[in-house]
Amino acid sequence: MAFGWQTTPAMDYALAGGWALLRSSQGFLSDTNGVLFPREWLKRQELDVLSEQFLGRYDGEPVVLLELHRPEEIQGCVWQGLRQILMQDDRELFPMLGYAEQIGAWRRQHRFCGN
Repeated sequence: MAFGWQTTPAMDYALAGGWALLRSSQGFLSDTNGVLFPREWLKRQELDVLSEQFLGRYDGEPVVLLELHRPEEIQGCVWQGLRQILMQDDRELFPMLGYAEQIGAWRRQHRFCGN
């Protein structure tokens, strides 16, 4: 089993489990445990999700990016930009977050046609 983050072929979105990153115009959601949340827990929060995009695997578990239409308050969580996260020196997850930012920007800008 490979550890850490790696890009892999697509996943079946109908399968339960895995991790999720939550992103809005204010950055990525984080709490005291970091930026990765159980995917099923986030889906139960009834958030206004714009899109769900598969990113790869982290420690063998699938990781998806959930893009929100607008930032929402979740108790015990804060929104952080990439620069803030980089300053916290999270070198293990930062490549995954950079990739997620790129995939999210591509998805937003080409949702209907190229911007």
